[in-house]
Amino acid sequence: MKEEAMKEFQSFEEELKFESLLHHAPKFSPEAIEEKISEKANELAEEFRYKSNNAIANVFADLLGLIAFAGVVATNPKGVIAVKTFLNDIIYGLSDSAKAFILILFTDMFVGFHSPHGWEVIL
Repeated sequence: MKEEAMKEFQSFEEELKFESLLHHAPKFSPEAIEEKISEKANELAEEFRYKSNNAIANVFADLLGLIAFAGVVATNPKGVIAVKTFLNDIIYGLSDSAKAFILILFTDMFVGFHSPHGWEVIL
């Protein structure tokens, strides 16, 4: 996160200097340039602080979901067996081409390549 913020900050600083060199931007005093850079640094710090807090919250939410799932599985083994039997009946009842299609669809989703056709099928 720090590196991304630094790259964005350096890009802003270089863009500001470039614009002033091309005379497209009004001439700023060194104090005004320093003030603009300081404002941008504060803005970036706030933005990345929010992103960092959001990432930490996502990790805790995932852990809480995993704990809740483990609790349900541990306290209700008959329900887990019923769901497993139901899913087995559904999967074994499919044709080979349907199984292949589902396998390709899930692989497409987990690998990260989301083809337009895959999204049409999901929707």
